Amino acid sequence: MGFDSANVQCLVDEYRTILADDHVCTNANASVNWDRVAQRLVGDCEWTPTAAQHLVRLTSDYGAFVLRNALAVAIALDIQDGELGI
Repeated sequence: MGFDSANVQCLVDEYRTILADDHVCTNANASVNWDRVAQRLVGDCEWTPTAAQHLVRLTSDYGAFVLRNALAVAIALDIQDGELGI
């Protein structure tokens, strides 16, 4: 299965909608409530709790710059699922 950039934009739009919740950002400075993000991923997106925690950790630790490059490398190497099997 090849990569389709439209799929990424659909996911971004979906997550923006799901996470557009005043309980995700904890204050006016937009501090992220990572536990709430994980809860929304499990409840609304059918992620397992373990996978949601991994995703939240990757996001909070690395951010879009590193993850965008990781996505590009995974696509270049045609890696659909990583070694963790999430």
